[in-house]
Amino acid sequence: MRRYIGLDVHRDYCYAHLLEAGQGEGRRLRFPNTAEGWADFVAQLGPEDAVALEVSSGAFRFTISWPTGPGKWWWWTPG
Repeated sequence: MRRYIGLDVHRDYCYAHLLEAGQGEGRRLRFPNTAEGWADFVAQLGPEDAVALEVSSGAFRFTISWPTGPGKWWWWTPG
């Protein structure tokens, strides 16, 4: 089942909000903004998952070690 995931990246932690297709409620995850934290998060992604990443200063660490995992990724820069 397709999941839609929005990421909010901070200096020390990342927050993800997951919505599954057809579900009204989502769930929130928190993981450390470290190489290990990102590796664990990306390992949970499936080929149908769609991820939107908020692009601000907190995302720089992520872009340096861009994961090559499955799914589709969108970048969003807050106005």
